[in-house]
Amino acid sequence: MVLADIKQYLNIDVDNTVDDILLLSLWETAEDYVRGAVDDYDTKAAASAGFISKSETAQKVIIQELYDNRRQANTGTKDYSYTVRGLISQLQYTPVEGA
Repeated sequence: MVLADIKQYLNIDVDNTVDDILLLSLWETAEDYVRGAVDDYDTKAAASAGFISKSETAQKVIIQELYDNRRQANTGTKDYSYTVRGLISQLQYTPVEGA
């Protein structure tokens, strides 16, 4: 995945260095979140292109949620959407080859 993929997903068609820096930061956060939420992430990623595709989709949805809500006051803990939780569950329960 590259920054252009994220911008396309978010329908951002202007070049803005400030937004690009923010999106890169949100991307790092999303990737760290998905990696931390899924056991044996690297093993599963190496074994399945479908796993990578689903992981990137989960990351894009997380980025979108963080980006869309960036100006809202922090009013406490907010869970990610059903879409994110569902994708994370599918990634978590992806079988590891040879296990």
